[in-house]
Amino acid sequence: MGTSSDQIVELLRERIIEQIRMGTLEYGDRLASARELSVELAVDPRTILAAYHVLAEEDLVELRRRSGVYVAARPGPTRVLLAPPVRWLVDTLADGISRDIPVPSLARRFEEATGTIPMRAVIIECNRDQIHSMCRELRDDYGLSADGIELGSFDPEGDLPDSVTKADFIVSAAHGEIIRPLAARLGKPAIVTSVRSDLIQRTTRLLARGPVYFVVTDARFAEKLRRGFAPLPGGENFRAIVLGRDRVQSIPENATTYVMRLASERLNGEPVPGRVVHPARIFSPGCAREILTVMVRRNVGALATHDH
Repeated sequence: MGTSSDQIVELLRERIIEQIRMGTLEYGDRLASARELSVELAVDPRTILAAYHVLAEEDLVELRRRSGVYVAARPGPTRVLLAPPVRWLVDTLADGISRDIPVPSLARRFEEATGTIPMRAVIIECNRDQIHSMCRELRDDYGLSADGIELGSFDPEGDLPDSVTKADFIVSAAHGEIIRPLAARLGKPAIVTSVRSDLIQRTTRLLARGPVYFVVTDARFAEKLRRGFAPLPGGENFRAIVLGRDRVQSIPENATTYVMRLASERLNGEPVPGRVVHPARIFSPGCAREILTVMVRRNVGALATHDH
């Protein structure tokens, strides 16, 4: 599938972290074996095992001989959940020193580059599910304030809502033809997001094997997904469950089931049939860099202005 060992490590790390946060995994739970994951991800079992060893070094998983792989047990109530891996921290600190940034001042430099001024993004999309997921990711991963506004609720060439005019930048998943001219008119950056390729690859493989169910809140998002998957092998296996329209309990017990974040919140703990997958981080690495570039440039610019 052309997936590198680093991509496998990232995929497994994000999957485990997200399932812990969603409550579908707890400390001490047994994880899928290297053989099971090799079938799902179409990679060599040795690559999966090597990835698990990396995650064990990060204290995210525990390898038990002749028993399997488990979510690392929490040693005490004061443990910081999912602390950054030692190797990454050492590399970052060493790179800072090579750039004449002493260790004691590196943390301050990062804080200044991302948090000197409060920043706000506005998501412009055609459905509630994407708006909710994108706003949440911007808040959780980037520390940004984020508002969402539905396409069609305002005239891009007329009077604009405050959420648009007061935003530092404008984001959309698929409507660059609208947000780019709008952003240019307002003198703001525009970012058209892309989805992580490993998520697309994984879903494509699952669809090729049989029906895959997506639990959403907005029929418009269900139709958007259907159109997106239709040209792919197995696209006919896409199934949508729209809350308020369809019965969640109609999902077969053995089916792979994606539950969108807004749908998960509205279900409020109601069990969902099938092998439930809670979507994790969606922005691609390239998209993340675009967002971070906007943040850092704005903050560094504010610092320079203040210094003068």
